[in-house]
Amino acid sequence: MHKNLLVLILSIYFVSLKAQTEDWEIIVDADPSINCDQDSTGLIPLTDMGNTYYNGVQGGLYKGGMNVLNGPHKKKGITISKNMKPLDTLGNIDYMGGEVLFLGLGASIASNLFNAYVDTLKAYDNAGMSACVTVKGMFTAGKDLDDMIDTIYPEFWNTLKGRMALKEDTYAQVQVLWILQQSDSDTSSDFTTYYNSVMSKYITLMQVLKDSFPNLKQVYLSGIHYTGYMDPEHKRYDAYSEPKGYWANLVIKQLIQKQISGDPALAFEGPNIKSAWIGWGPYFWADGINPRTYDGLTWLCDQFRTDSTGAGFHLIDSSYGFGIEASMVKTFMETNPVSKIWYNYGPLWTDCGVDTTRISQYQKINDQIRIYPNPVQNEFTILLPELISGQIIINIYNELGIRVHQQTYEDYYAPGIDLDLRLPAGMFITEVICDQVKYRTKFTVIN
Repeated sequence: MHKNLLVLILSIYFVSLKAQTEDWEIIVDADPSINCDQDSTGLIPLTDMGNTYYNGVQGGLYKGGMNVLNGPHKKKGITISKNMKPLDTLGNIDYMGGEVLFLGLGASIASNLFNAYVDTLKAYDNAGMSACVTVKGMFTAGKDLDDMIDTIYPEFWNTLKGRMALKEDTYAQVQVLWILQQSDSDTSSDFTTYYNSVMSKYITLMQVLKDSFPNLKQVYLSGIHYTGYMDPEHKRYDAYSEPKGYWANLVIKQLIQKQISGDPALAFEGPNIKSAWIGWGPYFWADGINPRTYDGLTWLCDQFRTDSTGAGFHLIDSSYGFGIEASMVKTFMETNPVSKIWYNYGPLWTDCGVDTTRISQYQKINDQIRIYPNPVQNEFTILLPELISGQIIINIYNELGIRVHQQTYEDYYAPGIDLDLRLPAGMFITEVICDQVKYRTKFTVIN
């Protein structure tokens, strides 16, 4: 869709849905004390640095000053994506009714943009997404990086578990996370002190996430956007204002590099797994009014809220504000070589049952065909609804969701289709597609 049309849809949709979204932060009386004069810092975005360094950290989102992931980490991420399966509430593979649960986590800044992204998906009727992927935001305003790693007073986790239970989701279904978070307690003006403290917390967070979500496969991290306009009187000023926003992104870059370099504390494969696979989500930081060379991104003062809560670091609720970031998330998930595999279509998955919130290519009906006999040896009949006629496509999938047989019949009219297939023992799914209607049922093969 054309970029200008996307912006228009975002603007209209945010206005209509703002009151319905549970995680939007309430706007209070205006407070004009944000610092619009601090419109740049002279710092260079990671995406523009190339091989240059800042305090010992090389530029680029990935090693060697590169902004695109290559090499073994990319290949392993792709393999993980290809092997992802829809899961039921107990974590068992379920191609008919399971899901790949993709959660967004963080505080209010993350909530604002991610919920806008989810609203955009609804506006597009989830067009192009795998029917097995479910995207949900599970944010807790005011809870920072320290709260997410606190296992002694786990208020964040208790809240998360309760909210997931209300939506009938479980930790066992979570396979992908997107996170944007900041540390409220890290206020040091010394880069090394800040870096070491926040890095330690991120490593702990990756381990806590893996322990909490047993089937977690991938974590995508985004750092905060430009924070130079912050109100100096805001209680989080020392933790969020520049260069802390810039530094937080440097920590994420180095965290990912630690995993790529084989840090055992972040191992995502082998006998002693500590973490899921980690990669960048969208990179939001740009130096205020100075356009990024990479893509021209800027952050202007009038894109930020002036109320005492927003305080110059929360974006305004429109396509001109956090709608920009929402659009960046959507584009990233659709085009990133690792995420697009499970996000766009899934590796030969079936459709994970009926989802009335999603407009798919086909209407899905699961209970109007039968297999006779069932269990099957070699020969069997697919008994069709009485009115099926015209072109009919037959797909047979195995337990791994891989299509093992396909056949097309032109101008077909009969109450059933006879097949003689040499299939190994196991469970299979029959799918019949006719006149924009998809029928599906299971059968078992015995030898």
